[in-house]
Amino acid sequence: SYQGDTYVVNDECLAILEEINCKLAMEDHTLRTYRRAIGFGQNVKKDLLPLLTNVKDSQVLDTTVRLMVNLTVPIECLLSVDVMLRTEIGRHTIYELNRLLCTSKEVFVDLKTTKAIIEFMKSILETDHKLSIPQCESINHCLLLFRNILHIPESNYESHQQVTSMQNQIIYNLFICSIDKLLINLMSCSQRAYFGITIVQLIALMYKDQHVGTLQ
Repeated sequence: SYQGDTYVVNDECLAILEEINCKLAMEDHTLRTYRRAIGFGQNVKKDLLPLLTNVKDSQVLDTTVRLMVNLTVPIECLLSVDVMLRTEIGRHTIYELNRLLCTSKEVFVDLKTTKAIIEFMKSILETDHKLSIPQCESINHCLLLFRNILHIPESNYESHQQVTSMQNQIIYNLFICSIDKLLINLMSCSQRAYFGITIVQLIALMYKDQHVGTLQ
């Protein structure tokens, strides 16, 4: 929370983040009630965004990113959409999960969010020694988060114009933060096997549905 202009992290922050990740793994796999509660409580905007943009502790940042990856998993990977659409409860579940995804995407319209994650990735790559497996996993989690955010469907939004500008703004933010140079560095890294597939998926999403002039 903020104390004046200073953002102060609770001593139990890391343990709480890990606990949330565990509860998400153990939640009801049909109704996804815990995930929906996080969406209803606006916890991505209220709690996770300030952590991403204010905290310098690498463990807290990594765990927050992992949690965000978990919360932005596509709906089709969480449940059988066709089956859920047949009931009122199922349709309401899908609606609430979509709202959580929409809120998460909106968070990345703010340049500060993207910049915080890119800077975290750069800090890992700046180490002199060969990347450890946990460091490779941290890089991959960051890439997975960007992939998930760009994958959130346009059909989730009432206004197509809103999402087009939102998607383009997020991609613009990524390039402002030199995602292109970062990806080239990762592709030339000796441990690229850890994040190669995610890089390909991310690049495909970044250039999806772009006008030929933009691509050139």
